[in-house]
Amino acid sequence: LHNGAIAHIKNGEYVEAAVQYRKALMITEKISYYEGMAITLFSMANLALLIGDLSEALANAADSRKMFAKANLPHGHCDDLLKQLAVTAKKKGISYEKEGNFPEAIKHFEAALPFADEKSRQALTHEIKLLRRIINDRQGKDS
Repeated sequence: LHNGAIAHIKNGEYVEAAVQYRKALMITEKISYYEGMAITLFSMANLALLIGDLSEALANAADSRKMFAKANLPHGHCDDLLKQLAVTAKKKGISYEKEGNFPEAIKHFEAALPFADEKSRQALTHEIKLLRRIINDRQGKDS
């Protein structure tokens, strides 16, 4: 299934690749094969990144890390990917904020929040609160 997914990715057939990965994940879940689940989720994270779905990429990378830990295997590559994705999500959120698309900015900031370093986490939390206040003020609601 993984080889099939890779072939689909090479052909630009991302939906088909995702289907192959989901099938692989279902099989590994049924037999509680944590390493297999971890590998599949890591691949799914990279596919989500490839198609531009940062929230999905972050979720899959975080789940992959959990499965590597359950399998008592190193997960430094997951940590590295999560840090990179958090930075990317933060930058994308800033871009949305500049465009005035505050709900999308908040979505990206919240996705990055659990994986950001402490300084960035504080800044993101502050920015999310500020954007929510702006949205509420525009809607005539109390913040």
